[in-house]
Amino acid sequence: MMIKLPQRNGTVGACSRRPGRGSGGAGGSTHLSLKNILLWIFGVLYPFAWYAGTKYSRQSTHGTGGVIPGSIHLEDERHMVESWIRAGPVPAEVADARAPEYTVNEAELTAAVASGDNNDNGARENLNDLLTDGPRTLTMHLDTSIRTQSSSVQPLSPHVPSDPLVALEFPGPHMCSNLHPTFPVDQFPLPKYNNRDGKVWDAKPNDAFLPWIHDLYVTHDAKYVQVVAQNARRCNTGPNADGLMERLEPQTALLQPVSVARTGELDPDTGEPRFRLSSMKDADPDGRETRFICRFSDGSTTLSMYPFNYEYTHWRKMQHSSPLIDKNSMLKKSGREHENFWLSTLVFNCPIPKRLQGIVAEGSMVGDDDVSRLYLDVVPIRTPVRFGSYHFNQTHVGKVMYNRMKDDGNSGKIFNADDEWGTGHVLPKIGDSGRWSNLPVCRITGPHDDVVAREKAAAAASAVQLKKKKLRDAAASASASAGIKKKTHRLVGCVWTSAGHRTRGSGRSLTDGARRLREWLTFHYMVGFDHFYIYDNSAANKRDYVAEGGRKGDIPSLRSVVEEFPAENVTYIEWPSKICNNDFPGNPNPGERSSQYAAETSCRNRYGPYTEWMSFFDPDEYFIPMGKFNNWGEILDKYEGKGAKVLSMKSAQEFPRVEFFLWGEILDKYEGKGAKVLSMKSAKEYPRMEFFLPYSEKNYGCNGDLSIRFSYPCMTEPKDKTMLQLYNCNKYPIPKPDWSYRARKQIYKPSYVLSHFVHYSTITSDMATYKKEAESTGMKWSAKFMENKKYNKNLDEQLDGILLHAKAVIPREFPEQLHFCHNKWNDCRLGYPWPDNKAIVSKDKSKLCNKDGFVYTCFINDTVEKLWVPRLEEALKKKAATMN
Repeated sequence: MMIKLPQRNGTVGACSRRPGRGSGGAGGSTHLSLKNILLWIFGVLYPFAWYAGTKYSRQSTHGTGGVIPGSIHLEDERHMVESWIRAGPVPAEVADARAPEYTVNEAELTAAVASGDNNDNGARENLNDLLTDGPRTLTMHLDTSIRTQSSSVQPLSPHVPSDPLVALEFPGPHMCSNLHPTFPVDQFPLPKYNNRDGKVWDAKPNDAFLPWIHDLYVTHDAKYVQVVAQNARRCNTGPNADGLMERLEPQTALLQPVSVARTGELDPDTGEPRFRLSSMKDADPDGRETRFICRFSDGSTTLSMYPFNYEYTHWRKMQHSSPLIDKNSMLKKSGREHENFWLSTLVFNCPIPKRLQGIVAEGSMVGDDDVSRLYLDVVPIRTPVRFGSYHFNQTHVGKVMYNRMKDDGNSGKIFNADDEWGTGHVLPKIGDSGRWSNLPVCRITGPHDDVVAREKAAAAASAVQLKKKKLRDAAASASASAGIKKKTHRLVGCVWTSAGHRTRGSGRSLTDGARRLREWLTFHYMVGFDHFYIYDNSAANKRDYVAEGGRKGDIPSLRSVVEEFPAENVTYIEWPSKICNNDFPGNPNPGERSSQYAAETSCRNRYGPYTEWMSFFDPDEYFIPMGKFNNWGEILDKYEGKGAKVLSMKSAQEFPRVEFFLWGEILDKYEGKGAKVLSMKSAKEYPRMEFFLPYSEKNYGCNGDLSIRFSYPCMTEPKDKTMLQLYNCNKYPIPKPDWSYRARKQIYKPSYVLSHFVHYSTITSDMATYKKEAESTGMKWSAKFMENKKYNKNLDEQLDGILLHAKAVIPREFPEQLHFCHNKWNDCRLGYPWPDNKAIVSKDKSKLCNKDGFVYTCFINDTVEKLWVPRLEEALKKKAATMN
C-alpha cells in the first residue's frame, strides 16, 4: 500500500534540527552562554566520544546496506541534557540511566514517550498538516516468514521479513461511531488444523505476530491509544493441537516485554528512527519494557507501554505453584496453560505525542462524516517466545532474588538479552515490517457516549444544534484530558449479552435475551446501579438463532430494549465478534469465549476511569441487597469504610420453580385451534403429573401431535412472572457453602483491579508493583504475592447481599429433568421447594417428595420473594405504563 507521508522541514539526518529550535535554527540564539557551552559539551562532544569507543559493531541495515552507528540518538540526548539543565541538579537515577540497574523515573519516562521533540522525526507543527487529506484503508501487512517464531540460534539473527508483505485490506470508511461492527475481528487470518491428526496448514496467508485486535480507543486523558487484543493461541488447545499451538507461540510472545534502543540513524526515505534490540541497561527510557513500535499518520513514532508487566505478574502468581508445576516459564511447550486466565487478553498503549494530544482531546481529527483523519500503525517487535526465563532486573525483584535467579533459577531464570539477541540486532524498517496500518484514532469515549443517544440527537437536531453539540463534546473531552477529578458514577455494570445464543457446547438455543435484559436493567437501577454498558453480541449469533417453535429467524438486536431507558443510564455498544471456542471449560479442547473476555476488558478500561465501582455480570444474575440494606450504595458505604476494594459473592445456580411453568408447546397448539378445555389421560403406574406428549429417544423436541407414547411435558416460562421469582429456589439455604466462591461474581474498584476475568480479579495494582517501588512507598512485598484481606471482602449473604443466578432451563430440557426428579433424585435440577422452607431428614422417601412423587430440591429466599419480587413487579408495571 502506498502511504502518503507529510513533508518535513529541515535536513533529514541523525542530528537534524528544525528551524526555530536550538542554536542552529532560524531565529535561534548563537551567543556563548554557559548553557550553550554545556549543551555543546554534553550534547555533541560527549555522545561523539561515547560513539567512538562504543562496544557495538556496525551492522548492515535491512534492505539498504547502510551502517548503524550505535544506540545513542543525538537529538534525544541533547533534549535530555536540556531538560536536566532546566531542572537544576541532575537526578541520580537519570544520570545513571545506563547503569546496570536502572531506576524507574516517571518524569523521565513521560517526557520520553510523549514529547514531540523526542519522537516527531521532523514532522511539521501546522495542525492542518498533522491530519491526512482523506480516509485511509485499514490494512494488515502480513509478514509470512516464520523463521523468527521459534529460533534457538544465539545470538538471534536479524529478522528478514517476507518479500513482499501480503496486504490484506478492509475497505471502509470505518466511521468512529460504528467502528465495532465494521472492525475485522472475525476476519483475522489464522492457520488451520485438523483436530483428528493435528495437521496444520495455511488456508490463507497469516502472521502470528500481529495482535488479534478486538477494540482500540483513546484513553480518557488523551495520552494513549489503547489496544485490546485476544491471545489466539488459546482458542484451540486440544490433544492434537500441538502443531497449531507452536505456530501461534508469537501470540504469547506479545505478552512478554522486550527492550530496544534507537540506533541514532534515520530511515533516509522516511526520516523515521531505526531501532535495535538491547538489554534493559542499554535501552532508551521509553524502550525498556515495550513490544510495539507505534507510528502515527503525521510521521511520529513512539514505543508501546503495557498497563502492567504481564511477565512479572505471572511470575509472582506462579511462586504459589506446587513443585510439580514448572514455574520457570510463562509458556511451556508441553502445557496448555488454560488456567492462566491473565494470559487471555493483551492490552497495550501507544503513547500519543504531545503535539497531537490537543487535537485528540478536542476530537477535531474526526470530520463531519464521522471518519478520523488521524491514523495509527502498530508494528510488533518480533522475538521468539521466552521459555524458562524472565526479562527482569533488580528493580523488579530486588537484589537478593535477582542474584538467586541468576545463580540457580529455582524461582525462574534471568533472561540475558546480550547473549540471546546480541548487541547489534537491528529491527527492520517500519515500512518493511509486518504490521496493522491505518487504525483510526477516534474521539475520547465518555461515560455516556452512546450510538443510540447520538442517533437520537442527530434525528432531532438541526445542523446548528449539531454544531453546538460538537463544541460541547470537544469541551468535555478537553476537560477529561486534564484528568478526572470527580468520578461520574458510583457503581456501574458491564454486560456482554445477546438477544439469542447457544449455550456452551452449542447444545441449547436461547431466545429470551430481550425479556431478560429489560427486567434485569429495571431491577438493578432499582437497587442502586447508576449506569450500564451493554455489549450486544446478537449479530454474532445469526446463524444459530432459532426462534420459538423451532423456526429459523433473523436475530433482533438489543438496541430497542436499550432505547427504553434514558441515555444517561445505559450505553449501547454493538459488539458482533464471535467466540472462537464455545466448548465447556472441562472439555479436552476447553472453551475460550474470546468475544466475552475482550468485551469485559474493553468496558473496564474504557469506562473504569469514570466510576468508583464496577462489575461485569450477566442478565441472568441478580445482585440483591439483604439485611437492612435497600440499595448497593449503602453496602458500598459500609465496606469503603473498611478499606475494601473488591467485594465477592458466592454463586450457585438456582432451580426453576416447576409450579410456575407452563406446558408451552401443547397450550400454543390448542389455543391456536380455539380450544378452551384440554382433557388428559393418566397412567396408573405413574403419578398424575405425567402426560401423553410427543417424545422420542433421539429427539427431545416437543412439536407434533399427541401420541399414545408416554412421556413428560415440555414446559416454558410464563410471561406474567418475573425471572427473579421463577428462579428463586436454590439447592442450598443461605449462607451457601464456601465452594460456591469458585464461580464468584465481584464488585470492584477499577482503579485497583487492573485486569478482571469473569469471576476473578486476576491482576491488581499491588500485585503489579515492582519490589523497588514497593520499598519506596512502604508497601510490603514478597515474591509470593499475598492477597490483601483488607482490600478483598466476602459479602455476608444474610446481612449484605447475594447473587441469584437465574440460569435458564429451556422447554425441551424439561422431559429429561422431570424424569430425573421422579426417578433419579440426585440428578434433578428443577425446583420443588421444601415445605415451610425447611429440609426434612428422614429415611422414609415418601416424606422427601411431594404428592406427585417429585423430590424436594430447593429453598426459597424469603427476602427476595416477599420484598424484591413485589418491588420489581411494580417497577415493571410503571415502566410499561410510561411506554404505553
